[in-house]
Amino acid sequence: ADAQAFRDAIRALGGVLRSDTGTRPLELGTALARAAEIPLQITETAADVAALAVLVAERASSDVRADAAAAAAIAAAGARAAGLLVEVNLGATEEDERVVEARQLVERADGSCRAAYATLQ
Repeated sequence: ADAQAFRDAIRALGGVLRSDTGTRPLELGTALARAAEIPLQITETAADVAALAVLVAERASSDVRADAAAAAAIAAAGARAAGLLVEVNLGATEEDERVVEARQLVERADGSCRAAYATLQ
């Protein structure tokens, strides 16, 4: 789904998708928004995984805390990468609500990562 949405956005950007009348049946904004949907969902899921990793790190025995902290770090990295794709795929301004949401989710994931690492102290 993500690959198709991205291909549609690329075609819309290049003007490849045109009807017989010369208009674009797939509006550029719609194509770009669809291309950002899945990375936004990934960003949200990764932030949730990082938060769960904190719970594990806080409640687990000391021999698995480092594993939970590593999981939080990996999830935070995933959130950051997917959040970047939201921004790039939308080609939007910083005020776009989806860009703002992605950035907030990345910050939440980063905070979870820091909290998980703090359990190692």
